[in-house]
Amino acid sequence: MSRGLKTILRAEGRRCLIETVARGLAGRLRRLTRGRRGLLLLDRAFRAETEDWRDALPGFSLAFTARRGEAAKNWGEARRLLTRMAEAGLARDDWLVVRGGGSLSDLGAFCAGLYRRGLRLILVTTTLLGAVDAAVGGKTALNFGGAKNQVGHFYLPERVLVDLAAFRSLPRARLAEGLAEAYKTGLLFDRNLADLVDRRSAELLAGDQDLLAETARRSFQAKAALVARDFREEKGLREVLNLGHTYGHVAEAHAGLNHGRAVALGLSVAAELSRGRAGLPASEAARIQAVSGRLGGPWPPPVPEAAARRLLQADKKIRGGRLRFVALAEVERPVIMEVSADEILNAAAAALG
Repeated sequence: MSRGLKTILRAEGRRCLIETVARGLAGRLRRLTRGRRGLLLLDRAFRAETEDWRDALPGFSLAFTARRGEAAKNWGEARRLLTRMAEAGLARDDWLVVRGGGSLSDLGAFCAGLYRRGLRLILVTTTLLGAVDAAVGGKTALNFGGAKNQVGHFYLPERVLVDLAAFRSLPRARLAEGLAEAYKTGLLFDRNLADLVDRRSAELLAGDQDLLAETARRSFQAKAALVARDFREEKGLREVLNLGHTYGHVAEAHAGLNHGRAVALGLSVAAELSRGRAGLPASEAARIQAVSGRLGGPWPPPVPEAAARRLLQADKKIRGGRLRFVALAEVERPVIMEVSADEILNAAAAALG
C-alpha cells in the first residue's frame, strides 16, 4: 500500500505532483532533476548522508541550516540560504531540493519563491507533520516579531516527495505531531480519515508503515483539493484549515509545545467551544477531546490570561478586534464564527482545567 500514492495539485497554471516514496529516493531525485545544477538543503540531522548525496547529485551544492525546527524560520537563515543560491550561480531553471521536516519546507519554499522570482523546487518531507501540513499547499513562512508565520508568500513546488523510509526513524512524539494535523484534516473533510486516526492510533504511533502512508495520502489528497480552489486564500476557503490553531498557536508560543501537540490541544479547545456555540453534539466533542488527548496530552495548565490575550491579538485572523474562529457543527462541517478572547479563554479553562 505504501507505494505509488499520488495526488496532483494544480493552481495558477502550475502543477505539483505529491507522491510517497518508499525506497530509491536518491535515484528518484536524480531522474527528476535530470542532471541540472542545484542546491540541496538538508536538516542537520542528515549530516552523515553528506557524501552519499554528493555522489547521487554531483551537480548540486549542499547546505545545512544553523538551527533546527521553528528556530530555523528566521531572516538570518533565509539570508544564508539566499546567499548560498547566489554563490552557486543558480539560474531560474536550476533546482532547490529541500529534505527535512515542515519548518525546513517553510524556509526553503520561502527562499525558492524569492530567488530570481522563482527557482524550481522539490520538497522531500521526512516527517508525517510535513507530509500532511507544511509541504502541501504552497504556503511559505518565516516567524517574525515573536509570532509564528508572520512573513510569507505563496509558492507551489513542482514535486513533493513523502520520504516514507525516513518515517522509520521518527520517535513516537514526532509521529503524534503529524497525526494531530491529519486528525484535524479528517475532522474537516474526511470522516474516514478521522476514524482511522481514532481507531488505529496505537498502530500508527508504533510506526505501521502502510497505515502511515494511507494517513498521509488521505491528508494530502483532502488538503490539495481545497488548496486548488483557493490557492491564495482570496475566497476564504482555506481559512477552515486553522481548526485547532487559534489557541494552539497561543500554547505553542507560550509553553513551547511542538506544533502537533499544540494543534491537538487547540482541537480540544475548539471542540469545547464548538459544543457551546456551533451545536457540536456533546458526544462528538468528547470523542474529539479523547483522541486529541491521546495524541498530545497530558495538557499543560491554560496559558495565563494576560499572555493569552496578548498572543491572541497577534493572530492573523483577527478582524476589527474580534477573532474569526474555526469551529465544528459536526464532523466534515466546519463553520467560521467571530468570537471574543473571553470565549476562547473560557473554553480553554473548561477543556484543559
